Amino acid sequence: MAKVGIVGGGGREHALGWSIAQHPGVEVIYFKGNPGIALDNEVRTINIDGAKKENFGPLADAVDREGIEALIFGPELPLDDGGVDFFIKRGYPNAFGPLSSGAKIESDKFFSYSIMKEAGIPQAESTLCFNTADAEQAINRMATDNSVVIKARGLKSLLLKDCLARNSLYSAYLMEKELCLLQYPSRITSGFLMETKGRTQAVWVHMVQCLLQIKTWLSLLQIR
Repeated sequence: MAKVGIVGGGGREHALGWSIAQHPGVEVIYFKGNPGIALDNEVRTINIDGAKKENFGPLADAVDREGIEALIFGPELPLDDGGVDFFIKRGYPNAFGPLSSGAKIESDKFFSYSIMKEAGIPQAESTLCFNTADAEQAINRMATDNSVVIKARGLKSLLLKDCLARNSLYSAYLMEKELCLLQYPSRITSGFLMETKGRTQAVWVHMVQCLLQIKTWLSLLQIR
């Protein structure tokens, strides 16, 4: 039986693991999943939070011990922290996910904005703000009845995630001040991306790509 490991425990990882578990002869193991995932009889969980950088070593030891033949990194944070890079350096051949340099497109809002602008990819009207003065000018100019979206650069804070829509000028000011007062120095120094709010459809390209790659890998494994 082939063993596939999944790092993470969110809805995306749950859906990905469920899909892979439908493949005959495959066992899915989560690091560390969540209580809901643990109730699924088709998968197994191991109590190592592989999404934390300090746990990459114990995660690698468990992968070796369990004989896991493929490992998928679901959340953005361990990708940004170099989870796939770590396993490649160890000589592990089947770590699925972008390298930390590629993960910047999600972890660095300024980087993704610049890439899309250079490539001519449509995106919301945006302003790069490097300090509170820039942010307040952008709020004054961009806040409308349809609100303004404030994206704090980086993924280090799990408290506020990265994207906050505010439906008035006043509440936008309050949120911008709150972000600056949080005890996350990286957020204060790295800035915000202000966007006009619009209706968009989001596709998690990394997760779709991982699913297609792992399905192909499983098919080849079966042929062998």
